[in-house]
Amino acid sequence: MLRHRNLLCVSIWLVAGTASCGAPVDERGGEGRSAAAAAERASAALGALLDSAWARDLETSPIIRHDEDLDGFVSLVEQVPSHVRDLEGYVKGQFERDFIVSSQNLTPVIQLVRATAGEAEGGPFALPADRAAGPDPDRVAEAEARIGDIVRDSINPALEELAAFLEGPYAARAPAGVGLSQYPEGRDYYLYLTRLHTTMEVTPEEVQAAGHELLAEFRRRMADIRDRLGWEGSAESFHEHLKTDPRYRGVPEAPWDARRLAPELEPAMTYGYYSAPTAAEPTGIYYYNGSNLDQRSWLGLASISLHELISGHHFQIAGQRDSETLPDYRRNTSYTAYILESFLATRLVVDPGMNYFGMTREEARQFMRENTLESETRIATESLRYSTDLPGQALAYQMGKRKLLALRARAEDALGDGFDIRRFHDVVLRNGSVPMVVLEGQVDAWIDAEGGGR
Repeated sequence: MLRHRNLLCVSIWLVAGTASCGAPVDERGGEGRSAAAAAERASAALGALLDSAWARDLETSPIIRHDEDLDGFVSLVEQVPSHVRDLEGYVKGQFERDFIVSSQNLTPVIQLVRATAGEAEGGPFALPADRAAGPDPDRVAEAEARIGDIVRDSINPALEELAAFLEGPYAARAPAGVGLSQYPEGRDYYLYLTRLHTTMEVTPEEVQAAGHELLAEFRRRMADIRDRLGWEGSAESFHEHLKTDPRYRGVPEAPWDARRLAPELEPAMTYGYYSAPTAAEPTGIYYYNGSNLDQRSWLGLASISLHELISGHHFQIAGQRDSETLPDYRRNTSYTAYILESFLATRLVVDPGMNYFGMTREEARQFMRENTLESETRIATESLRYSTDLPGQALAYQMGKRKLLALRARAEDALGDGFDIRRFHDVVLRNGSVPMVVLEGQVDAWIDAEGGGR
């Protein structure tokens, strides 16, 4: 059932989330306010759907030991069709307002919606045998029969109806281009997203300038590496060597807390995702994309594994949830702005490029080809992520890293020999995820308390 939850929520993200990407959320008031209010209402409805009881319970339900637990599980499945219809209503509402996902992203969306349907027995909504050992076997059989009826008569038809709408009327009007700037007030909305995801008062111009600056530094460092190695060819031939040499490729030998994504999710996800520990699955798991391994460089395996597990998402999120001092809402809230991990600086160029400055997706892909060692497979999915799935979200990693390094440098300058990296890390992590402007104030207060302000 956990697999189903992941499937449907990713479908919701790709369909509803991207369908709303052009809807401006404008805090300025004035002429754009009515559209912003409509977008806020739609976003609230989507948030309620994602945060509804059945979605949470599918992920956190413990072992089914009693008849009432069994009834509760069946009740969750009974709610799925209404939520699929709510999702379709949300998407149709955005469709009527002309906020429609690019045609370039529709195929994986439709595939995901249809992949969520399945047979009653062994399908994504099936009652897991290993979690239903407590109730009477006859009651379990009755529950399985009821779930089968729901899947055949309600869930699958609702999913097919949604897929048919996306494949028919929706696809017929889907724009060929990508990015927020093609929508009414889309550039204003991207300004908002830039502040939202970085939690800083920065503009797309500043973000893109930072990306170019980082890429220039990376090119200088790569040139130094080529010189030390005695490489006699061009930079392009060196990059091609790194991308194609068999020594840098292979099947990931993941630890016990890394597992392959469900195959039906892999076409729509570049690297995979981290799933935090729950009552049902106490392990923090990095679900990695294991498809097309002959097209994926091994060079980034270590960095992405560190990003998702230790010392990245698992270290931060699991530690945050274990905190005994943070309130519940803080233990379960996360910003990506200051995860200590560097993703490609090209994001800072192509994300605002496609959403704010009018860069086409092919121009963005070509820029990524010229400035990264990524495969065509990853470039294809990443460019969709930035332009249609989660505009602005990818800015947080590099911008957050730059801010953290600046805060660390400020503390080192102020405290001199008294600077303790362990205490600095404690200040950054102890209060959980907070906006950068808040974190900056906390670091400054710590510097003063350590004697750096005197």
